[in-house]
Amino acid sequence: MKKMLFNSLLFILAVASLFGCGGGGGGGGSGSTSPSTAINAAISGTAATGAAIPRGAVDFVCANGVTGSTVTADDGTYTMNLTGVTLPCAVKVTVPTTQQKLYSLVESGATTANVTPLSHILSTVIFGANPDTVFANFSTYSSTITTDNIAAAQTKVKAALASIGIDVVNYDLLKTSFTATNGSTSGDALDQKLDQVVHTLALAEKSLTQIGAALAAANSNNITSVTATAVGPAASALDDCPYVRGGKYWTFLYNGGAMTGGDNVTKWNIDISASPMTANVVGSNTNYLVQKLTSSGNSVKCAFTITMPTSVITSYFSKSGVFAWKQVFSNNTVTFGMGVPVQSNLNLNDAAFAGNYPAITYVSVLSGGQYLMNGAPSYFNVDSSGNLKFASCSTSGASPTCGTPSASNTSTNSTCTSNTDGLITCTSADGNSTVKAFAMVNQQRPSLFLVQSGTINGANYTGVTIATKAVTLKLPSLGVTQDTSTAWYFYRAPKNNANTGWNFYSGDTISGAATTITSLNTVDSFYTTSSGVSYYLNKPTDGMYWIPNVTNSSFPNGSGKSISLSTGGGWTIRASSMPTSTVYDGFDIFISKPI
Repeated sequence: MKKMLFNSLLFILAVASLFGCGGGGGGGGSGSTSPSTAINAAISGTAATGAAIPRGAVDFVCANGVTGSTVTADDGTYTMNLTGVTLPCAVKVTVPTTQQKLYSLVESGATTANVTPLSHILSTVIFGANPDTVFANFSTYSSTITTDNIAAAQTKVKAALASIGIDVVNYDLLKTSFTATNGSTSGDALDQKLDQVVHTLALAEKSLTQIGAALAAANSNNITSVTATAVGPAASALDDCPYVRGGKYWTFLYNGGAMTGGDNVTKWNIDISASPMTANVVGSNTNYLVQKLTSSGNSVKCAFTITMPTSVITSYFSKSGVFAWKQVFSNNTVTFGMGVPVQSNLNLNDAAFAGNYPAITYVSVLSGGQYLMNGAPSYFNVDSSGNLKFASCSTSGASPTCGTPSASNTSTNSTCTSNTDGLITCTSADGNSTVKAFAMVNQQRPSLFLVQSGTINGANYTGVTIATKAVTLKLPSLGVTQDTSTAWYFYRAPKNNANTGWNFYSGDTISGAATTITSLNTVDSFYTTSSGVSYYLNKPTDGMYWIPNVTNSSFPNGSGKSISLSTGGGWTIRASSMPTSTVYDGFDIFISKPI
């Protein structure tokens, strides 16, 4: 039954080829310095979008036409020795996972050039032109890089960001040394500012170049209004949680079932600029009061409640704007799900997004009067032409494994609607299966969300499939301390057999007790921590990790097994199993508490 169900759902994956992805992208005056004579220069910096850019191509072009190239390390840092160059230089970093281009510059006398969303916006303001064009014709633009022009641009960009709640006033946007999030290493304060910039523009669906161009045309008297217009509702943010911004969000249940109101995907609008803050279901005339969650009389950062006539919804936000929510009804029943910022113009059939997408599907089937749950890992591959292949994964062996991807012949039999606010609805040829699909780009990794419903052999089913573009997870260093930040979790527990009742946990906090890496296995790519947990990286496929049975775990399912999908956006999902079972019928959502 379950094998037939998952095979019948393969057609939904063709939806990936219908999407498209916007995001970062590319896009004059006098001063007090001028190009110097040819010199040898050692330039270094960090390339990051909040998350470090590992193995990114770094290209230089300098005022006298000399070029150079290198590659960033896993932590986003780079060093380049340039010979016989005349400063200034332009720097371009290409993000491997999306082919996004980020730009920066090296002024005369400088030895540091960070490449970040901030440097990209700054470069656009200085040149008043698309950085792609500038880099390709740098000799024409190099004289624009002066001390005065850089200082004026820094002032303008800092003022613009401050007006939307992002304070970078104490940082040099080109030279301040910082640590970017990478692997188990958390980013520092400046890195968190990059998270905020990326998230704000993702919600606003504006590229770095678009924002830079708007600021280039602004003057000192209208920077605030120009920025607010360019960013739209996402310009409004909370002082103590800038990751929560105004705008639209898709919400759905953890198992794809129908929510209050009868739909399995609901679009909400959050109005942060209202006083008090409100939220409503788009299309409804009812505004609900949004309040900060309190605990022991204190506000909980990045957590909120919405009081409805028969229930209370509590939402917990990650640094990427993705959030988990639980809904407690007046009869004390509880459910939970996820919320995702609406991005209406994404297009994953762009060649930049070709690659593997590990996924976790969680399905609920009503059979014989009983709901059967099943979670399963899988992955699919999208090539540069938008063609899709799918691979199922098995959890029945000693450890999870995945097969070889192959083309699905069921995808051509579905009918899909046009893109509406980023949502596409597809229905199978027989009318028995429907999927609602949307996407989001967080940092350097696009994610897909597929919400399914229908009937299989007369049995009703609902489900979700969540996929994130793969990266190869790296082993940490022996003896280092892992991230001690706490997390919220929302959890449907696995069970030993069909007659065992479900346990449900939601909104609880996992302690941030420090753990140390006590052993490494480079052959099988796993490490063990002082808490007794072993993490098998890139199992069953890149971008996932498997935890076998453990005897001492801080996770809420005790000694069970689990397969997790790593997203890099402050949220993680996983399917879990009881120790003696090969069925992964538990489902978890983890939200790392934003710092």
